[in-house]
Amino acid sequence: MKYLITALVTFIICTAAAFFLFQDFKEKMEIKRDLENLSLAEQAVKKNLTEITRSITSRLNSFTKAVSEDRNFSLRLLVENDRSSPDITQTSVKFIGPMGFSVLELTDSSFTILSSGHFPANAGNSISAKANRLAEEPDIYLENMMGEEILTLQAIKRFEIAEIPFSAIGGLKIDQNFLNMLSPGKDIIVLLRDESRYMGEIEIRSISEIKNNHILINDQEYLATQFPLTSSGENTPALIVVLMNQGRKPE
Repeated sequence: MKYLITALVTFIICTAAAFFLFQDFKEKMEIKRDLENLSLAEQAVKKNLTEITRSITSRLNSFTKAVSEDRNFSLRLLVENDRSSPDITQTSVKFIGPMGFSVLELTDSSFTILSSGHFPANAGNSISAKANRLAEEPDIYLENMMGEEILTLQAIKRFEIAEIPFSAIGGLKIDQNFLNMLSPGKDIIVLLRDESRYMGEIEIRSISEIKNNHILINDQEYLATQFPLTSSGENTPALIVVLMNQGRKPE
């Protein structure tokens, strides 16, 4: 009987140990799987961001090509010097929609606006500070649109007509539609963090910092990672926050 009890106790201890070892292994495998999925989600968001920035550059190139080949534009500006002609002032207005831009401007060599698609009345104003801030690679820019400051992603393209330099500036508003374009699927939520402000589909009442790839938003836990929106070297760059939509209430 004594040996039977000893064997039974040993069996129970071994079974319990095996169970806890299995549970620990299972938990570690689930954590590894979740982190791998989070990494894949981050890579997909970065890929979508790259495609968006390339698209901005490509569309801006198409715009400058169209302007360069517009004989009415060249005639009114270079021959007649008539900057008030609709063939000049309406150029960006005409293209901003078809190009899919939120912001589109055409300037002369001194960065005086010839045509503005998003703010037509801005023609004649200088945007030299903005033009000198931007590059051909799309970057973050806080745009004043009708008196409201909007975070945007813009680029500049310099080109020539009859050896006379011009510049085109265009890009997109960073809004919910922009964030939706970054998300690779319904289980991935993309937020924008600009200093202490957040933008995204979640109405944030409380939020923690990301720790060990976890974050608490409104007392709900998510797997999370983040990376800079651009690599422009800003002191306080805007960050893209990627969330795995597998939140649970903490115990």
